[in-house]
Amino acid sequence: HFGSSAAQQPWRASRSPSTIAAGMSTLSYPQDISISGRPAAPEPGRAKQGLALCAWRRLVEATASFFFAAEVQQNDDHLVEVVRRDPVAASRVIQAIALLSIVGNVVVGASSSLFVLLYWSHCGNCERPLRWWLLVQALLQVSQLPVRCVLLLSVRRAALEERVEACIISLTASPAWRTSKRVAFVQYAWFVLGMVWWLHVDTCPSCPGVSRLTAAVMFLSAARAVAALATFRALFAPEFGGDEQQAPAVVGASPEAIAELPVVRFEARACEDGACCSICLCDFQEGTVLRRLPCGHDFHRRCVDRWLERNKRCPLCIRAIDEPRRAHAPQSRTASPEQ
Repeated sequence: HFGSSAAQQPWRASRSPSTIAAGMSTLSYPQDISISGRPAAPEPGRAKQGLALCAWRRLVEATASFFFAAEVQQNDDHLVEVVRRDPVAASRVIQAIALLSIVGNVVVGASSSLFVLLYWSHCGNCERPLRWWLLVQALLQVSQLPVRCVLLLSVRRAALEERVEACIISLTASPAWRTSKRVAFVQYAWFVLGMVWWLHVDTCPSCPGVSRLTAAVMFLSAARAVAALATFRALFAPEFGGDEQQAPAVVGASPEAIAELPVVRFEARACEDGACCSICLCDFQEGTVLRRLPCGHDFHRRCVDRWLERNKRCPLCIRAIDEPRRAHAPQSRTASPEQ
């Protein structure tokens, strides 16, 4: 009776989107409507949960363009090449190293911040400004946390969906990744400067712990680098001793991904010198049905479908069909969309 007409449900329009999003899967009519047909008072806990979910979604939407690149022109990041060689092994390495970095960032950032907060005035008489070194070091460590967390969570989810390469290409082309690399360069320079200061400081009677904490932070940073290298060697061992120009791993595309690619028909008037399928080497005929890949290359639909079942990369440019769309990608002039 309640759902017989829209006029009998004025409560739906008055509810906030956040409450609907939070309780859509759990609310039922008896729980949300009183006997008189009027909306029941929302529970405080449910309302807070809806507001938190709405705020989180808005935050994700606002920061998505910073952490992920929607369009990729050219990505020469070394991490992309590693992923192309073996996406499965690379995803394990990336997750392990990202988790190691997150733990290190939290430990160094928290310990340095707490020490500086408690003993800032006591360390003002030291020969070298190690307190400033610890303060800046803590800020640098904390600034890297968002990128490391996004990297870990994104790669973990992409590994389940078998989209690690596309995920890494989008991440490494983002403003957040470029900013993180600049911060890492500053960290290396700051590490060297701190080591010079630490080697030239004798004692600091008013704050003896600053020298020990500085040494501990440096040791932990070096240990993290060694652990990352050991993790890479253990989980990505086949790359050591192999050819540096090793071809990307051969992984086939799913039937659903192939079916989503557009189908076009060849038009001879749109091509001056003629064109042929790079797989079977046969010339295209007027009206031939072609399959167009995201990179802009066209092939016989039957030829490229069989190819993509075994290898999801374009036969010409070796670009995977699930990579993020590149800005100003070349467009084929040999065909028009099939009606």
